[in-house]
Amino acid sequence: MALADARTIKYPLLLAPVVEAGDGADDLLRAYVGPGTGDIPSGSGCHWQVLDSPGRATRIRNGAAAGHGLGDAVRRFPRVLVGRRHAPGSPFPICCRLLQTAVDTPLSVFPEGGRPAPRGLPRGNDRFWYSLAAREDAVVISGIRLDATWMGFLRSVNTPSLRDLLQVYRPQPLDAFLAPSGRVHALGAGNLLLEIMQHADDPVRVSGWSDAEAVGPAELERAMSLVNFHDRQVRSISRDVAPMVQTRKVPLVTNCPAFLIEEVRLCDHLCGRTSGESFHLYVVVEGEVTVSSREGGGNLGPGEVVLIPAEMGEYRLEPGNTQQARLIKAGLPE
Repeated sequence: MALADARTIKYPLLLAPVVEAGDGADDLLRAYVGPGTGDIPSGSGCHWQVLDSPGRATRIRNGAAAGHGLGDAVRRFPRVLVGRRHAPGSPFPICCRLLQTAVDTPLSVFPEGGRPAPRGLPRGNDRFWYSLAAREDAVVISGIRLDATWMGFLRSVNTPSLRDLLQVYRPQPLDAFLAPSGRVHALGAGNLLLEIMQHADDPVRVSGWSDAEAVGPAELERAMSLVNFHDRQVRSISRDVAPMVQTRKVPLVTNCPAFLIEEVRLCDHLCGRTSGESFHLYVVVEGEVTVSSREGGGNLGPGEVVLIPAEMGEYRLEPGNTQQARLIKAGLPE
């Protein structure tokens, strides 16, 4: 069926993920999403839950628009789906994935988003991570320590001792982290994270952690020119371990120009409404959730997403077969 008019997408949209291979056989991802979400190959690196990128896009899997790509819907009805400020022809403004790391990732950086990307470099890209599971020795790295110097950083850049100059965190489930553009960041092996970011481009490498994986002089000079060396803010957002006794929203990211992030603790029900300014994107991180509206709805388990179009209007969330649920909500700053 063609996307004939705006009514085609004015209901809660469930998206089919794009699955990518990983670097090893760590199966935190398979254990997390469970057997009800389809055949997940062993060692899968990530599930792209929301993706609108050339050659790769998630597809709508329910209702009148079932089978259509997210990008098709965005370009056909940008204001209806994304919001009244979305530029026609632009891709969906955020990506979302479940990411597991079987090996350490390089220390990397994106250009700061407030300036045009230099030729041949990726665009600015603010990244948010929410820990779903982690091995005991897993780490999340976001930023440079307050006592690190420029020369000390350069001397250590291709050695394991570089970690001593960085903000290194041992994640616990429900911890959250922000790595804005211009901030060095990396993920250690043994993480399972929900990642929300502006696009799916690869970052620029700063360090491979050893001489064997060393970043060459020209590449290092280019990478260092992108690092905001004065950004020493703590970007760890510790979890709130208080018992869930009532439905409420907990702000996680409020001052990022790219997106707003909240944690939703669902004990009975939550009524929401989009006004045309922004879509509402929900990712179930614990429990099961039923989403409903006048035009339709569906059921979601851990790791699944529902996209509420910007002009859809009223909707309702409530726990499914579980008594409680936890979700991450993302949208655009209004």
